[in-house]
Amino acid sequence: MLDLKTILGNVDGAADRLALRDPDFNPDTLKQFDKKRRQIIGEVEAKKAEQNRASREIGSRKKAGEDAGDILDQMKGLSEEIKSLDSMLDDIEASINKAVESLPNVPDKSTPVAADKSGNVIAGTFREPNNPEDWGFKFRNHIEVAEGLGTNGGLDFPRAAR
Repeated sequence: MLDLKTILGNVDGAADRLALRDPDFNPDTLKQFDKKRRQIIGEVEAKKAEQNRASREIGSRKKAGEDAGDILDQMKGLSEEIKSLDSMLDDIEASINKAVESLPNVPDKSTPVAADKSGNVIAGTFREPNNPEDWGFKFRNHIEVAEGLGTNGGLDFPRAAR
C-alpha cells in the first residue's frame, strides 16, 4: 500500500506520476479525507484533555470531601462525544485506506508516458507464453502419478484396502 504522506506531499512527484498512470486519480479527494481526519483528531485530543482535567478535579474534590456530581454529569456527555468522534475517525480512516489501496503503484521516473492505455509500451516480458499441449507428454491425474511411484513412496490402494 502506498504511503499517504508520500502521495499528499507529492514526494518526488509521486502524485504527478500516479496521475500519468491513472487519469482518474485525483489527490484532492485524499487531501479532503486527510484534512477531515486531522480536524477530528484535534477535536478528540482536546476533549480527552478536558476529560483528564475534569478527572483530576473530581479526584481533588472527593479527596477534600466535596460533591463532584455536577462534573460527573458533564463528563458523561463528554464521553459520548468522544465515542462519537472516535467512530467518525474510524470511518474516515477506513475511507482513506480504501482509497489508497485502490491506487496503482507509482511508475518509475524513466517509464515512458503514453496518451492512453493503448499506447503503453511493453518494455520486456519474463518469457513467452507457451501451450501445455506442446510440452510433449500426456497429463495424468495426481492419483495415477502417485500409484506409479510404486514402493518409492507411492500409493498402493489395494494393499491399503485390506
